[in-house]
Amino acid sequence: MKISVTLFSGLLSAAFGIDWIGMHGKMVEDDLCDGLSDTLQYRLCSKFSKDRKTKGFMEAIHTATIQTTTACSSAMAKNRWNCESLKSAPKFKRDLRKGTSERAFVHALSSAAVSINIANRCARGDMGMCGCRYRPQDEYLDPTVSKPCEHDLKWANEFSKQWTDAPILRSDAKNRYQRMFTADNNAGREVALQSMRTVCKCHGVSGSCTEKTCWKVSPTVEEVAESLKNLYESSVRLPKRRRNDESNRVERSSVVQMYYVDKSNDFCEADRRTGSAGTAGRTCDPNSFGEGSCDKLCCGRGHKKVIETTINENYNCRYVWCCRVECDTVKETTVTHICK
Repeated sequence: MKISVTLFSGLLSAAFGIDWIGMHGKMVEDDLCDGLSDTLQYRLCSKFSKDRKTKGFMEAIHTATIQTTTACSSAMAKNRWNCESLKSAPKFKRDLRKGTSERAFVHALSSAAVSINIANRCARGDMGMCGCRYRPQDEYLDPTVSKPCEHDLKWANEFSKQWTDAPILRSDAKNRYQRMFTADNNAGREVALQSMRTVCKCHGVSGSCTEKTCWKVSPTVEEVAESLKNLYESSVRLPKRRRNDESNRVERSSVVQMYYVDKSNDFCEADRRTGSAGTAGRTCDPNSFGEGSCDKLCCGRGHKKVIETTINENYNCRYVWCCRVECDTVKETTVTHICK
């Protein structure tokens, strides 16, 4: 199903297309529509929120904003850019107001999060306008338990596309940025679709798996975030489109790719203007050479070793007859390496 909407014109902020993530700071009981800068999203939100059959759509989008923020922080915890600026949505800094790789990651992840949450709610039967892609039928399945449901992530992707792409396509941004943002949105949805998991119910003699019924379910937002991190690290700069040259239409590419237009900050030093939290004080691994390593995370400034000793009086506790608990007292030492 496609939701029929009327397009409106309007001037959007530099963070158009992702400023709706600012919804993550609200409670689901709040007015989720308040603060949406895009006219179309605001009208869709108002329409959905008033109808019991469609209210679940906005609740799913609200959950998607929360999961986008937490999954971003988890996936990027060992990177110089660790999604800290995303928490201030919709008041973004330069890292998420320009066409950076970081903004590409947020576009992709948030678009996928909307798809996943819509598909999950549809599968649970929370919304009357959608449901399962299909329900496996098998005489061996126990009719007293909830029936299997293959998630209709393709339908959810269409919904997500309308929600996340509309503000971009209607904006006054240069065409190159529009192409970047919509391509990155699509990358997130494609990765979510490719990451669907197959689950099976075994049935047979004595519960053996001689026969089984299988169906596909949506991945978690965290799983998609880990996959998208690989695309983020290999993102390429979107070339300028030559006049009458269709080869640069990234939307038609069969390869899932993440694009950027503007070069990113190195995020080594704290700079509130650019959205860089800096890496001073971050925990690092001196024995690693990849992400999270002191060599990479500390930007050449070096690191310091912090040794902490604590007394644990509740170690190896056991019950002694009768009637007391005895515990050993031990010293516990932790060594932490901190970027200077």
